[in-house]
Amino acid sequence: MKRSLTVFALCLAGCASTSGDMSGPVVGVPFDPPDHFMVARSGIGKYDEPKADGVCRNPMVDARDKTELLLRRSAGGKGDYGVDPGAFGGGKYGMTTQQFLRIDCATGKAIGIVAQ
Repeated sequence: MKRSLTVFALCLAGCASTSGDMSGPVVGVPFDPPDHFMVARSGIGKYDEPKADGVCRNPMVDARDKTELLLRRSAGGKGDYGVDPGAFGGGKYGMTTQQFLRIDCATGKAIGIVAQ
């Protein structure tokens, strides 16, 4: 029973990763982001333009160097995306490992750096 509750709690935590408190302020300006991020197509290495339908897609990609950003939370057509710290040591776009990049999901444009 205890193990079942632990597994259930972990599942809930994983589901909560795409919604959450996005009330924190933008704390920085990203360094050298693309004009806009693209939406990765599953498994085929091609990209689509973002859509203005209120949905934050996952993952978003910097088409210049294929950097993938993973959605951590979203609300109101904006998404907070994390970059794999192992790939870039947490320094991509001027972010630390304790920060996310907020993106306007309709346009793919970076809004700013926010705290986790």
